[in-house]
Amino acid sequence: MVLRRQTLTAQVVDHLLNLIKSGQVKPGDKLPSEQELMSQLGVSRTCVREAVKSLESLRLIEARPGTGTVVLEPSPTGLFMAESFWSQGDDRNTDYLLEFRRIIEVGVAALAAQRADEANIAALQDALDRFRAECLSGHVSAHTDLAFHAALAAASKNPMVMTVWEMISSRLTGVVAAVNESPYCSYAAAETEREHQEILAAIKARDSEGAAELMRSHLHNAEVICRVVVPETAY
Repeated sequence: MVLRRQTLTAQVVDHLLNLIKSGQVKPGDKLPSEQELMSQLGVSRTCVREAVKSLESLRLIEARPGTGTVVLEPSPTGLFMAESFWSQGDDRNTDYLLEFRRIIEVGVAALAAQRADEANIAALQDALDRFRAECLSGHVSAHTDLAFHAALAAASKNPMVMTVWEMISSRLTGVVAAVNESPYCSYAAAETEREHQEILAAIKARDSEGAAELMRSHLHNAEVICRVVVPETAY
């Protein structure tokens, strides 16, 4: 089985979900190893790791040092979220996700500007520094890309924001990973770094309106890049 390049992460997630839902791997069983999945599906190690991290964030699987990746008892919520955000059968799911992200994260940026403490500022700066370092290395992990947004959610000091972010971040990982696998990765990464810097500057200045407006612009630009680089169901 060889997967189409433009849907690598989403299809690896779909493959793993099918193993879990069909009972081919049961709670307590180990998933195939990274090497086995790479060989079976014809994908890179990075792609497999992105898919595994996405299902980990939904608490469907757990990576255990020295043991491997073990299937957990799936909760109805975890399966629902996985199927909703990763379904390949409905192109509208990604549209709904990006629309929901705009609704949530603009407000999150405003709250972060009001409530971020020194530890939050340091976490945001650290996420930005790690992103910059990966840009220089030539490969940016989707999780590193989204770490800045996770730090913003924490800076909002609202536990419901953190819960919602954890639910949607797994699917956003696939969207970002698809862009990062494209020939336009360098351009997208440079724009993202610049925009994250501007948002962080607004938060440090306690400019909630400015942070919200910068986030709105950032998400708009990111969505445009997604649709140009990875059209239709590619993410």
